[in-house]
Amino acid sequence: MTKRPRGRPRKYHRQRPATNAELCRAYRQRRQRSVHFRRGSDVRETPQATFDEWNARFHFTLDVCALPENAECARYFTPEQDGLQQDWGREICWMNPPYGRAILQWIRKAYEASKAGATVVCLVPSKTGPRWWQEYVIPYVAREDIHSLPGRLKFGGAAHNAPFDSAVVIFRPNVDGGERTRAEMIRSRAQDACNTAVVCGVDDVCNIHVSGGVHDVDEGAVEATARLEYHLRHVVREKEI
Repeated sequence: MTKRPRGRPRKYHRQRPATNAELCRAYRQRRQRSVHFRRGSDVRETPQATFDEWNARFHFTLDVCALPENAECARYFTPEQDGLQQDWGREICWMNPPYGRAILQWIRKAYEASKAGATVVCLVPSKTGPRWWQEYVIPYVAREDIHSLPGRLKFGGAAHNAPFDSAVVIFRPNVDGGERTRAEMIRSRAQDACNTAVVCGVDDVCNIHVSGGVHDVDEGAVEATARLEYHLRHVVREKEI
């Protein structure tokens, strides 16, 4: 009777145990193959189908973060030109930023450019926890301008799909010429969430009181608003099913 192996299958099919050096060499090879660990993987070429879909809606005039070989617009900024240091004016911008630590700087720039009149459509990881999402997407992007993309994208030149979900976030210009403060955005979102809760028949929901001044806001109200919006998304999804 053949004894059946237990536990996780061995990765090294050898007649004798591999040496420590061989184990380390195999581990390095796996890291080179894995999209999770690949050096330089924070720069990802935009999937053409994704760009074409959003370009049909916005007709982009500027690719703010591109390489010459994969620029999506006739006008673009290369790493040497450094789009972070450029004036985006009132252009309609496409932005697929580096996905490393520098993404915070690019999202901050997108927000500041929108205050100056630019429209910036950003292809970013769908991760709500990082600082850039908490400080710039939640307070300053309208709920209807956050679009979660279905499935996982296969970026240009990649052998496999990305190991994360993606989203398109739109920073729209201030048409009235003034800055809409974070407090105003939170108050508007809280009121919308409470109204939606009433329409959906969600019980035990009272109005969220957003205290604070013109430029600051109670962080407890921010958390309560986010929790209610999260709950309402599930309620709406269940009703659609």
